[in-house]
Amino acid sequence: MNRKRIRRLLAASMLGLFLLVAGLGGGKAAFAHSGNSVAYSDIGLKDGSIAYDLRIDMYDLRLAVAPNDPDVGEFSPEVLQKFVTEHKDDVEAYLLDKIHLYADSLPLEGSLLTLEATVARDQPYAEAILRFDLSGKPEHFVLDYQPIYDDVDQWHMNYVTLDLKQDGSDKQSYVLNFDKREVELGKISLLRAVKQFFILGIEHLITGYDHILFVLSLLIGARSMKQILGVVTAFTAAHTVTLLLAGFGVIHLPGSWSSR
Repeated sequence: MNRKRIRRLLAASMLGLFLLVAGLGGGKAAFAHSGNSVAYSDIGLKDGSIAYDLRIDMYDLRLAVAPNDPDVGEFSPEVLQKFVTEHKDDVEAYLLDKIHLYADSLPLEGSLLTLEATVARDQPYAEAILRFDLSGKPEHFVLDYQPIYDDVDQWHMNYVTLDLKQDGSDKQSYVLNFDKREVELGKISLLRAVKQFFILGIEHLITGYDHILFVLSLLIGARSMKQILGVVTAFTAAHTVTLLLAGFGVIHLPGSWSSR
């Protein structure tokens, strides 16, 4: 055997040994990641609220939530449990920032109940149980799902099972991807829409201290009930018009104003 062939055999042996050690991760579990990750969403009604069971690729979630974690590529049970324990609040903030539910055009408040590390199809997953408060069964429902796509993997897919009946008799399935990130069900009636936005308007005026102070400043010079009613009516009408124009996209304020 000549020296040239011996060198090739030694090089091949060293490369094989290196790949073996890298794959074993020094005794720590390691998994290949293809970049085509998936998530599974089971959404339904439970105890007057919406229960959202999300199983999402653990590597993608860790990379999105804690990209600087030195253990992000390791998947031993100890490492996964450490992530779940130390980053539960970060996961909650991330998921609730990226997943939005709307009932009859109103956003629902959500919270993370539990977070666990699981394994499915020989791959590590994070199972997050989310709950969204619901005042009643909605006529119109929207799921806006944004995690992973822009942060980690544009080929990410989410298989959704949705059932908004208490008896679980109306299951529907959807597949969300980079180009389709929303599920919409039903249609809100005119009566409920008017009721919803009337309530929102009342809350907006009552909690809008800047509005109250502004109206009070306008009323300083009022000398009669007629003038008071006129000022309040004019302010309400003007505010309604500006909200409608902004809501329908007729007027747009420069984005630089909001950053000042």
